[in-house]
Amino acid sequence: MTIIDANVYLGEWPFRKMRYNSIHGLMALMNRCGIDKAVISPLEGVFYHAKNLSAVNTGLATIIKENPDRWIPFYTINPGFPCWQDDLDYCKEDLKAEGIRLYPNYHGYSINSKQASDLIESSGRKGLPVNISVRFEDERVHHPLVKVPPIPIEELGEAISSFPNATFILSGIRLSEIETLKNKYKELKNYYIEISYIQTPFRCFERLVDLVGAEYVLFGTGMPYWYPEAALLKVKTGLVNDEVKKRVLGINLLDLFAKAKQGQV
Repeated sequence: MTIIDANVYLGEWPFRKMRYNSIHGLMALMNRCGIDKAVISPLEGVFYHAKNLSAVNTGLATIIKENPDRWIPFYTINPGFPCWQDDLDYCKEDLKAEGIRLYPNYHGYSINSKQASDLIESSGRKGLPVNISVRFEDERVHHPLVKVPPIPIEELGEAISSFPNATFILSGIRLSEIETLKNKYKELKNYYIEISYIQTPFRCFERLVDLVGAEYVLFGTGMPYWYPEAALLKVKTGLVNDEVKKRVLGINLLDLFAKAKQGQV
């Protein structure tokens, strides 16, 4: 059974020292857990200024060339930067992006701004899934001078519903927030949830599967910020059948890429 991680980062986090934050460290964790491939993004992309994102993305692309079969690159774009279209074209054509990552709360723009909307629309036309980070870490552990609120769920729902032909992955979202999203936008079928931040309440994985459907849940670890065994145990010990586990651990992500390419022009 192929296991594909939908959420891995490479780089430094400014507020804590992390182990395994090199490419070889990540591969050691993956090998330890039997993870075959991973969606990877530059961790510095969370905090770097917009005009420096191209260098961060290029740096990641250079590093993952050593083991291209292990990595699925999602590069960071900031639509608040006037040249974001050039960045998107460069990531797609030169760096061979298979998706993009957005951090509206850290980069200081609304997910429903015209710039963000234009970026989402353009990404959809290029067949690139859009990963939106609702939050990166629990607000209770933020540095006192760097408190970053999560994306309001109402704004998130409006953005997803505005682009039914785009394909979204949601990271850093709580189960209660997914319930709010699902209750208001019952018919939406264009977003997936990766499980690295789904931590509570008891049997949260099973509750997520029941809430959004097994075909819309993705295995994600968030390593090296979190250890991958935590996410893997959610699935492997989950009270769901083996077919659901196979879908979550890899099949759903492959289906997601196929769905994203259907909107490519």
